[in-house]
Amino acid sequence: MTKQTMTVTRAVVGLSLAVALSGCGAGGSNGGGPSSAVQQRPSASAATTGGASTAPATSAEPADSTTVQSAGSTYTVRKVEVPNGVGTSDVAASLELSGGDPRVAEVFNRGVRTYIQEQLDAVNHSDDPRPHSVHSTGKLFSTDSTISEVISGLISYQGEAHPFKILATITTNAHTAAPILIGDLFTDRQSGITELAAATTEATKQVHPQLADSPTITTALQPTEKNFANWIPTPTGIQIYIDTGLYVYGYPCVEVPWSRLRPALGPTMRPVAEKAPDAPPKACTGL
Repeated sequence: MTKQTMTVTRAVVGLSLAVALSGCGAGGSNGGGPSSAVQQRPSASAATTGGASTAPATSAEPADSTTVQSAGSTYTVRKVEVPNGVGTSDVAASLELSGGDPRVAEVFNRGVRTYIQEQLDAVNHSDDPRPHSVHSTGKLFSTDSTISEVISGLISYQGEAHPFKILATITTNAHTAAPILIGDLFTDRQSGITELAAATTEATKQVHPQLADSPTITTALQPTEKNFANWIPTPTGIQIYIDTGLYVYGYPCVEVPWSRLRPALGPTMRPVAEKAPDAPPKACTGL
C-alpha cells in the first residue's frame, strides 16, 4: 500500500492483519455488531463480556490510509493496531474510520473491534494448548447510503491439517449511523429473504456452476437470515458470501444485481438500487 492518501468513493484497498497468540488476553465483545462465522472452528470456550473493546491503540497513524465517501461525508480509513495483552509482539489490527460523521465512525469501528476481539478471545481461551495464530484481511466498500467492511482470514493451529476460515461483514447506514442487517433491506423481511435466496441460487448456477448442484450449497442457500448474514452492498449489487461450513468450499461469493431485487427492497437501499444498471450476476472474491 502506498504512503500517500488518495480518494476513492467505492472499494478501498484491504490491509493484512496478523496476530500471533500464545496465551490469554483481556477482551470484550459487544452484541449487535458484525455478522460472522467460523468454518470448523477448533474447540473453544470463549469468554466475552458485554462491552466493546476499549484497549488503547498502539498505532493509529494515517500513513497507510485512503479515504472513503458516503452520504456526503468523507472518512479517513486507517489501520489501527490494538495490544492483545499477551506480549509486546502480540498485536491485533483492523481497518477503522475517522472524520466524517462521528456517529457513523463510532458505530462502524465498534462493530469491527467487536469481531476482532471475538476471534482473539476464541483462540486465547481455547482448550487447545498448541501454538496458534490469527491472520485476516479487511476490505472496505461504500455506496451513497452505506459503509461496509468484509473481514476474512484464518485461524491456524500447529500440526492441524488445515487452518480454520473466518469471515465477517459489517455494514453501517451512513445517514442514520445504524447497523444494517440483511433483513433490514426489505419491505417484508421473510419474503425479501426468500427472494434473495432464489436470486442467489440463480446467480450461483451462473457464476459457480461447479458448486450449484452441491447439497452443501443448496443447504447454505435456504431462505433464512442466518444463511445470508454475510453480505456487502455495492453500487451495482449485493455480494453474498455463502457460508458452506466446510474448509474445502470456504465462502464462495456471488454478486446479485440490484435490478433483480428492486421490487422487494425497502427505503434503505432503494435509492442505490434505482441508480444501478441492469446487469447479470457476477463472481466476487470469496475465501
